[in-house]
Amino acid sequence: MEAVSNYNIKELHEKTGHYIRLAGKSPTPISITDRGKVVAVISSPDLVIPRPRIRKYSKEFQDYFESALSKNSKKNSIQDDLDAIRGDL
Repeated sequence: MEAVSNYNIKELHEKTGHYIRLAGKSPTPISITDRGKVVAVISSPDLVIPRPRIRKYSKEFQDYFESALSKNSKKNSIQDDLDAIRGDL
C-alpha cells in the first residue's frame, strides 16, 4: 500500500485544483496539515465506503406519520417514504 501524501494548507491554497484532481486519481487519500497536524483528508469518492443512514424518530413524529399513512391506506413505513423522497431507493 502506498504512503499517504501530505501537503500543508499553504500548498493547498496555492494549488487547490491540482490537489483535488490528484486526489481523484490517487489510490490513497491525501492528508492536509496545519503546522504538522493533519486537519483534513482529500480522497477519491471510490475510496469512501458509503454507510447506510440510521434515522431515529420521536414517538410523536412516528405516530403522526403512521396516522397519515393509515388515512391514505398505504402499507409502507416512514422510512420508505423518506427514502423515496430523497432518492435512497
